[in-house]
Amino acid sequence: MPVRRMRSADTDPTVEDLSTYEKANQTATFLAERLETIKKAHSMLKKMERTGMISPMEVEERVGFIDTNIEWLSSQCQAYAKELGIIDELMDGLSEIEERADEAERKNSYASRIWARDYRVVKKTTYCEGWLYRNGFLYAIQRPLPDYTEELFSRMVSEARVRYYKEHPPVRLRRAADKVFKQLAAATKNIKFDEATLEDLDKGIEELGGKGDNDAATG
Repeated sequence: MPVRRMRSADTDPTVEDLSTYEKANQTATFLAERLETIKKAHSMLKKMERTGMISPMEVEERVGFIDTNIEWLSSQCQAYAKELGIIDELMDGLSEIEERADEAERKNSYASRIWARDYRVVKKTTYCEGWLYRNGFLYAIQRPLPDYTEELFSRMVSEARVRYYKEHPPVRLRRAADKVFKQLAAATKNIKFDEATLEDLDKGIEELGGKGDNDAATG
């Protein structure tokens, strides 16, 4: 299978890239138009046959028009499949459709011939359309990527709001904090620690730390 060279996402598109994208867009458009032409022509033929407002000669002309477009569509798919190295997969599907239609035609009745004709048109068209879609040739009609713009914007606003309130707490919170700090300051105002008391506290903390380490070692 031929290897497709992919352009790195962090490089700017070149003139060659833009030309390739434009041709791919045109190809997808032409393929979609051909598919719609076949579908509309076949639907119109069936409608006119049901109403009886069409002659056998006109039926033959319309069927020939539809068959020509299907032949072009099938040939395009085969050319793409050959380039991708998956021609066997495509041909197996088309051959299976043709065999089923031939089997119906062998019954040699008007109804079976009409059924075989419509079966070829519908099944070959939908099979080619599905194959083109799966292999990216009809990317223009694929489901668009989900839009995360609104979700990302909402998340950014939420994070910005959290940062703001951390840096600028509401007035009521600041007042409550100031009240608590004033109470603590008033309660500890008359408490005095001399140097000897501070040294004893440091020794006590060190002893507690050493005891904890010994307990952990013996445990």
